[in-house]
Amino acid sequence: MNESEQLLPKKNSLLKITAIIGFFGVTILIAWLAIKLVGLAPSAFSSLASLAETLNERRLDIVDSTTDKWSLVVASDNTLTTVGVPVKATWNESKIPGTFSFSYACKEGVAVDLIGVRALSSITCATEYSLGNATEVVFSVDSEKDRYADLAYTISFSGTNDTKPRAFKTIQLTVVNNAIASNQESVPDIELPEETVLTTEPVITEIPTTPVIPTPETVPNSIPPKAITPTYTEKITYTTPVSDPNGRTDLGVRFIGTGSIINNSFVPGVVSQDKAGAIQFEVKNYGTKTSGTWDLSVTLPDGSHYESNDEIALKPNERAVMTIGFSAPKVATFTFIVIVDEANDVYALNDTLQQTVPFIR
Repeated sequence: MNESEQLLPKKNSLLKITAIIGFFGVTILIAWLAIKLVGLAPSAFSSLASLAETLNERRLDIVDSTTDKWSLVVASDNTLTTVGVPVKATWNESKIPGTFSFSYACKEGVAVDLIGVRALSSITCATEYSLGNATEVVFSVDSEKDRYADLAYTISFSGTNDTKPRAFKTIQLTVVNNAIASNQESVPDIELPEETVLTTEPVITEIPTTPVIPTPETVPNSIPPKAITPTYTEKITYTTPVSDPNGRTDLGVRFIGTGSIINNSFVPGVVSQDKAGAIQFEVKNYGTKTSGTWDLSVTLPDGSHYESNDEIALKPNERAVMTIGFSAPKVATFTFIVIVDEANDVYALNDTLQQTVPFIR
């Protein structure tokens, strides 16, 4: 047996020992790495959650940035309306999911009805009424206290998960109640003088008499004293309107009624479609300063326009009653438009009258 054959068993034994040592070393290394991985796992999952949250925030930032570029634009078909006449407001669509809402500010004597939303719906002031994703709303206003009332209504938009509106627009609307007489309203910032009045005050004047001394006996043929009869006289007081040179002029027009002109006199009544009629209205100076000359224009049922000449000036609280005749209307209804023009009148809300009048067959 040579030397190489003698060393072969020793080499095999050494390799086996080395393999066993290597196996145990690898096993210990794997166990150590497993322990380390278990220790690092929570922080790794936390990092992944943080990364996901960051990405979600960035996505929300993108949505908010998109919202910021979108602005709510609201338009209305009228800023001056009459009680019960529908008003329509429209707005642009939103780029993100959400809901539009309607609300109005509280004002004494004013109420709002939504039209077309569950037929006719009365809503409470200072309360948002959901309109879904609609882009328009039609409503009417009722004002019971003042002839002229200002209403502020708001269209707002909220995203699906929003807790408060992210966009809103408030519109001002003036409502006119023609059923309330002009002399019952109070014009802001103007102290009106008293109406021109004609009063009578009875003044009792007693006729003085000589005292009569009673006698215990009745004298025959004596004449008894006459009863005292009071006499009445009238004291007339006339208050002339006073013009304030530093005041302002405010002419307003008010509808009185319709009727016919018979023997040059206005007779109130309903106008027939096949007969001539007349409209009567009042122009009054609600200001504290005498007006200048003024004129008016009236739109008539036959399509023509009546233009007056210059009318005489009106003192504070003075009024002029105007009667305009027109030919047979031949329509079921017509909206008369009366416009009063005076150079120094800057309070324009009551310068125009729009009155719809029905005609019978």
